[in-house]
Amino acid sequence: MITTNSDAGNTYQVNANVSGSLIKNVLGLKLNGLYSHRDEDKIISGFPERTIKSIGGQLSYNPNDNNTITADFNYNRQERYSRIGKSLAAGGRSTTSFDDYDRINYALGHQGKYGKLRLNNTLQHDKSDNFSRGMRYQTTILNSINTYDFKKHVLSFGGEFRNEKLNDPENQFENNGVIQSEIKRYNWALFAEMNWKLVEKLNFVTGIRYDNNENYGSHIAPRGYLIYSINNNFTLKGGVASGYKAPSLRQSTDNWGSITGGANAPVPGVILGDSSLKPEKSFNQELTVMFENDKKTFSASVTAYNTNFQDKITEVRLCDNCEYNGKDYLFVSRQSNVDKSVIHGLETNLTLRFTKDINLKANYTFTESEVKSGDLKGKSLSRLPKHMANTILEWKATKDLDFWSRYNFRSKSLPGISRGNAATTTIADYSLVDLGGIYKFTNNFQFNLGVYNIFNRQVYNSTGASEFRIDGTRYQVGATFRF
Repeated sequence: MITTNSDAGNTYQVNANVSGSLIKNVLGLKLNGLYSHRDEDKIISGFPERTIKSIGGQLSYNPNDNNTITADFNYNRQERYSRIGKSLAAGGRSTTSFDDYDRINYALGHQGKYGKLRLNNTLQHDKSDNFSRGMRYQTTILNSINTYDFKKHVLSFGGEFRNEKLNDPENQFENNGVIQSEIKRYNWALFAEMNWKLVEKLNFVTGIRYDNNENYGSHIAPRGYLIYSINNNFTLKGGVASGYKAPSLRQSTDNWGSITGGANAPVPGVILGDSSLKPEKSFNQELTVMFENDKKTFSASVTAYNTNFQDKITEVRLCDNCEYNGKDYLFVSRQSNVDKSVIHGLETNLTLRFTKDINLKANYTFTESEVKSGDLKGKSLSRLPKHMANTILEWKATKDLDFWSRYNFRSKSLPGISRGNAATTTIADYSLVDLGGIYKFTNNFQFNLGVYNIFNRQVYNSTGASEFRIDGTRYQVGATFRF
């Protein structure tokens, strides 16, 4: 990826995938690898130099036609350099810095087919290390998703067990003279969903989920919706669902301070946990109308939704440039519950095939949110734009040559409940246009070219400052080999 802005860093990437049978129909192997490098921007608060290396693989064993056993391994390493005079300003709290992160994932899986019963079970362990901070986060997850076909009705059922452990010596606060650097907990859940075929064109889907958290006890969340095929062209869907989300490890731990604020700040910011946080609950109502013509050259859908939240978890600013617990901070925030809030909106999707070689896909989203009670009443929950639209036009010019063009629009984003500028400033509306093409030289080799942000659009907030970095016009050149 080559940018036309000489101060912005270029990106180079190569990835490879290999798969095949070691023993036909019995033992299979998949391997993948990636190397990606982005040069550091010569822009204050711009992107650092970043290198990503990853490798992974899966070994699959089929002892018979009904069973498959898989073993997966994935390793990802990310390194970042930030240098004074490039992406860092002189005088901040950091000097030229190097950050490195590792993530390792192991998984064992089993898929089984036994008549009308389908089983899918996975045991996995993830370990993530931030070596620059000495932080390690580990999770062990047992996940089960299964189905049973009753001919007219289909039952889905399963569960999950999750054990989490976080060790972070960067925690800033003491508890009885001791800084707590390790926190852990477990939670588990069971779920069941039944798709009932009531009559020929009407299905009723019911579901229930039971959550049990070591710190927050148990909760039951039901849901249900109807699917009605009006005729061969129109389908109507509608229903309700309840949701539940327990606070994360950091959010729910007293005397836990997560450092943030950016390297250019003279002092760090800190976000405090709170053991008095309540789990976040929601109730969603949704209605969808779908249409597809007889020739299947045109399809469209419209979805209207409304979600009511109780005790939504968010970060609330306590003070800026202040002293807390005997130290100076850029800001101090605390994880808090918002008593009552709502998000509602509209989503539309459209697919149009002009000819067998020209296709158009488009979607539009309208979103509004509001806090309905408490000190933050009337504010938006987040700084999402009200209006978002995306289109992509695809043209198969010849058997070997494809072209595509893409348009993305985001309306002005108003302030919401968040930290710093996100709570006080707006982001201007913007549009991005991209173009690209693919040429297939042979069945095993193709060449790709893309031009992104053709009109070099920049985005600013209501103070006239650059709010977040969107790269200017840039070119992507790539090739794909298959063997």
